[in-house]
Formats: sequence, C-alpha cells, structure tokens
Amino acid sequence: YRQAANQRNIEAKMRLATILSKGEGIEKDCAEAIRLFRVAAEHGIVEAWQSLGIIYAKGDGVEPDYVEASKCYRKAADLGDQASQLLLGSLFAKGHGVTQDDIQAHAWFNLAAAKGFCLGEVSASRCRDDIAQKMTIDKIERAQSLARELQKHIDKNLKAKSSD
Repeated sequence: YRQAANQRNIEAKMRLATILSKGEGIEKDCAEAIRLFRVAAEHGIVEAWQSLGIIYAKGDGVEPDYVEASKCYRKAADLGDQASQLLLGSLFAKGHGVTQDDIQAHAWFNLAAAKGFCLGEVSASRCRDDIAQKMTIDKIERAQSLARELQKHIDKNLKAKSSD
C-alpha cells in the first residue's frame, strides 16, 4: 500500500491511512494516518472525512477536538454519509464542538433515520425519537423543515460530485 500511496493512488492512501490508524500489522502512526486521510478527503473520498471526524472525536493519537470532528463529520454528512449524519447529530445533541442544538440534532438524526441507519446498536431513528421527547411540537416541525432543506443541499452536492 505504501508504494501505491506514494504513487498518488488515492484508494491506496485511504487503505494505508486505515491500516496506520488501527495499527493493523504495522506500527500505529496516527499522524501519518491523519495526513493520508486528509489527502483522500480532499480528493473526494467521503469515508476519509468520517474517519478524520472519528479520530478527532476520540482523540486517537491527537488531543480530542470536537470542533474539528464536527467539521469533518459535516463535510461527510453533506455528501450523504449516514454515519457522519448520526455522529454530527450526536455532537449537536451533546453540545460537543458545536453549540448544543436539539433542532440541528433532530434534523441530522432524521436524515440518517430516513435510510434506516444504525451504527452498531445505535439506531438513528431511536436517537431522533429520544431527542424529540424533550422538544416542543414547534421545534420538531422546525427540525423536520431543516432536514428537508439539508436533504436538498445533500442532493445538490451528490449531483455535483457525480458529474465530476
């Protein structure tokens, strides 16, 4: 993978970044993994943005940085990545790296839930329903309206990406 990654193969950079971030068969190197994920992300690999978000949120080899995690999740979420939508919703629900906002959290959970997304045992629809329990009807309606607007934005991004 190193040889292919050194020859500008973006998929190889992504795979090598994954291996380095986990230490699969080689010494773990988070700094190099972050560098390679960033290169892959800048070349349109959505999963690289998600991986960067996870690294920053967990503080895996770096200081935890929820602000940076939220930026990475948002980039992937804006391209339809359901895991990032769920994770971004969680940051909004908890106020980690972003201002706590139940409307934003509900909207992002709703987008992931629309596709039936689960991350392990965590169901996006369950997250959405849990946060809705503490929201007024007006706030839920605003969150649903926001989710529709976000979906239009995502669809536009995906259309632009597919024409690249």
